[in-house]
Amino acid sequence: WNVNAWHWEEKPMTDFSIKWLSRELQGFTLKILSGLAELEFRDVQVTGDASVTVRKGKPIILYLLRVESRWEAAGTAQGLGEAKGSLILPELSAEDGPN
Repeated sequence: WNVNAWHWEEKPMTDFSIKWLSRELQGFTLKILSGLAELEFRDVQVTGDASVTVRKGKPIILYLLRVESRWEAAGTAQGLGEAKGSLILPELSAEDGPN
């Protein structure tokens, strides 16, 4: 019925997006302070909605997600201590764009 994907068609991607982003962020480590310390994300929780829509043959990716995580940083050089905290991204949105 939707020849050449011309008419509006939407595919829910919420489950996939939440699982993928949670998996990618859980345990993700990042070197900070010019490599003198390492930060790791833990207890990642992602909620929200995501979908892929096709209109006139063009895909439109829409998402509005909330990301919460604890993080821990530890020095890799002698004399540096540890730090802990939390990260909350209340609105990770498709409208934010690459900038």
